[in-house]
Amino acid sequence: DALPQLLEGIRTGRLDAEAAEVVVKLGQPIESADDVQWLINSFLNACLVRGQQGFTSADYKFGLAWHTKRLKELVELFPRELAIKSLLDGLDHSNESGRIVAAQVLAAQPGDASELVTQLVAILRKSRWEARHAALLCLSAMEVPVQPVCGALIDRLQDEESQVRTAAAEILGKFGPAAGPESASALSRMAREDKYPGSQAAAVRALGNMGKLADPWKNTLQQLSKNGDLIVQREANQALSTLNSSKQ
Repeated sequence: DALPQLLEGIRTGRLDAEAAEVVVKLGQPIESADDVQWLINSFLNACLVRGQQGFTSADYKFGLAWHTKRLKELVELFPRELAIKSLLDGLDHSNESGRIVAAQVLAAQPGDASELVTQLVAILRKSRWEARHAALLCLSAMEVPVQPVCGALIDRLQDEESQVRTAAAEILGKFGPAAGPESASALSRMAREDKYPGSQAAAVRALGNMGKLADPWKNTLQQLSKNGDLIVQREANQALSTLNSSKQ
């Protein structure tokens, strides 16, 4: 009987990390879809906000890790399907920190991830860039096969939002040559044409991980090493060094 009373008490306030810890200590499974959705959404609401007064960058990183740990413990009390559904909804949360925490916890869920990957790829077509970006953060934290996601990642290299383009390029860079020649071609185009130095640098860095697939675009990298933004120049020089050393 303690759990219903506790949940009712929390509903009058909010579910922060401390309250979540109390729920976890009770250790009672929570199987109501409404309760699961409300608990996860309330927890994400309580996550600290980037730039919050009095918090340093180190405080923010520590806070994200702490909230992620607490939410992981909490969702262990939920049926997996209900937890995943509510965490997927959390990728579109209004709180940036909440989206990041939801992405990290979702990526850590046990079991077969094939259906989850399909759902994340579907989110990449959503209208809100924040949800697309959070889905990419989740994919980046998972061990995902190349083929089901590669096409969607290539499409996101032309996203209107620079954070989405950057995240997509970084995942393709992790895949390396396994991402295939179409990915290398798309990254080279992004490296040449992207107007935002951070995204452009991410494309250059990813291209440097493509091995022989990047050979046709070495001239592009050489040009960027001399004429690009400073951060792009640095990444282009590093990419060329990586590609040249891989042939030795």
